[in-house]
Amino acid sequence: MNRGGGDDKAYPLLSDLLTPPVTVPMARTATEEEIDNLLNFLPPAVLVLSQQGDHGDSTAEPTADAIEAAKGAMSLGQKKALIEKVLRSPQFHQSLSSLTMALRDGGLPTVADALSIKVENGGYLKGSQMPLGGGAAVEAFVDGVKKKVQEKK
Repeated sequence: MNRGGGDDKAYPLLSDLLTPPVTVPMARTATEEEIDNLLNFLPPAVLVLSQQGDHGDSTAEPTADAIEAAKGAMSLGQKKALIEKVLRSPQFHQSLSSLTMALRDGGLPTVADALSIKVENGGYLKGSQMPLGGGAAVEAFVDGVKKKVQEKK
């Protein structure tokens, strides 16, 4: 489905932009504060299970106390290793591919809003209520993320 108007703009998949050779070195050189921030985006079960190993009830949703205890028990090296493991995982790359497809198929306005990413024209074609699609939507999303990161610096 091409909602970008005219020919679809060629733009790489997010999984092609965020490959392990790009992401892993950033994780390895990140500060503890940056790593702790990244850990906050992981599913709580991943944090707790990383500390429990084969022990504990893996079907129960971890409590806030269990999540904080797991974070507190991890050294900076362990935290970085966990982030690196996630960045190399097939699940992470599948999620990036799914996000790319959602953006390409007209989901830019909803995704950008949910993630508080400001994108040009709110993610819609100029002068229209038609969502931007195709490679143009992925590019607009990446540009919005870049701007948000630059504002925080």
